[in-house]
Amino acid sequence: MIVTGQVTRDSGEDWGIGAARVRITEVLRGLPPSWVGREMEVDTGAGSSCYMRLVAGRTYAIFGGRKGESELQRSWCSGSFDVAGNSKLLNALKSVLRNERPRLVGSLFVMDPDKGGRVEAPPEITVVAENSSGRQWKTLTADRGEFEFRNMEPGNYNLRAFSEHFDPVAISYLPPNAVLPKTGCAHNLLFMRSKASVSGVLRDQGGRPLAGVPVQLFATRNTFDGEANPLLQDTTDDLGRFHLKGAPPGEVLIGVNAAPDIDANPWLPTFYPGTRTREAAKTVKLLPSQQLTGIDFAIPPPRETAELFVEVHLTDGTMVPDPTIKLRDKNGAQRLRAGQYLGRNSNGSLSVYKGEAYIVEATYSLDGRNWKGISKLIKIEGAQTRTVLELKTVWP
Repeated sequence: MIVTGQVTRDSGEDWGIGAARVRITEVLRGLPPSWVGREMEVDTGAGSSCYMRLVAGRTYAIFGGRKGESELQRSWCSGSFDVAGNSKLLNALKSVLRNERPRLVGSLFVMDPDKGGRVEAPPEITVVAENSSGRQWKTLTADRGEFEFRNMEPGNYNLRAFSEHFDPVAISYLPPNAVLPKTGCAHNLLFMRSKASVSGVLRDQGGRPLAGVPVQLFATRNTFDGEANPLLQDTTDDLGRFHLKGAPPGEVLIGVNAAPDIDANPWLPTFYPGTRTREAAKTVKLLPSQQLTGIDFAIPPPRETAELFVEVHLTDGTMVPDPTIKLRDKNGAQRLRAGQYLGRNSNGSLSVYKGEAYIVEATYSLDGRNWKGISKLIKIEGAQTRTVLELKTVWP
């Protein structure tokens, strides 16, 4: 059974909350044409790894079977798809059902970490299909990055896309090879990324190049990934050079250890052209396909690592097993390094840096009760610092 249908009741985010309700808009196979307009419950596989969310207001092509007069069973992990952005795929499917010549269709995406990973490619990008004998077919992307080849012979094809603003990106689990069968169609996804890049040299304050230092690129506005997370990262070579490729056009920031919520390495958080704060940093403006060079800056010497031993207990002296720990700087920004924890004895150590000052916050929950404790500002001066944190009841 194959139908298209508009969703009138959403099946829910994440793992789903249950079945969706769908009004059938077209019967392609397996149901009476008179069922167009009928509303049906559709099993979406909610709670399973094959769950597919059906979003209210959208139209989907649904593969599956009939369960009585009012319910459809979507084939789990099937090729059901959202019709929006897949109009050529839907037309190819219909052509197969009419026993017409096979078509090669697909979608082209641009990798964009600033917008959640990928976006649909713009129209008018050239896509080339080449068979094993070297013969080529060309087409252009339409709206939403869709492309289509018709009147091709069955066989193996290599697909490539060409653009002045984007470079091809290889995805290991999505090879750019299409197998066009004698009956049926083929559908492929292609990916590109911006040709824009930022490069420069990172030095110490004496002018010597620094090798092995991660340099990061950040958005200047709140996006899918948020201002806090780096969009790109590259490690400097022996000459201190870094090259951040595939950068999204627009205004960006360049920095070292500059994410506000993770103190990832001994290098002091620094932004280009050498400032300590995001507010004082200089934005870098990138045009589409621009290769921006000369973003050179210097950073202070690395800090010395140290250990902060934290003992956590309740007011009666009971040691707390597995407390949740947050480490903040004097301004309240979280600085706990990834992967740190105290362990079951609540008397473990956190990796910190000499010269820094921290506030330790610990929470603990058991049987509906909650405890919390916050330390005073702790200055790290030696290789080891110890503190005791007492948790008090906050609920009930």
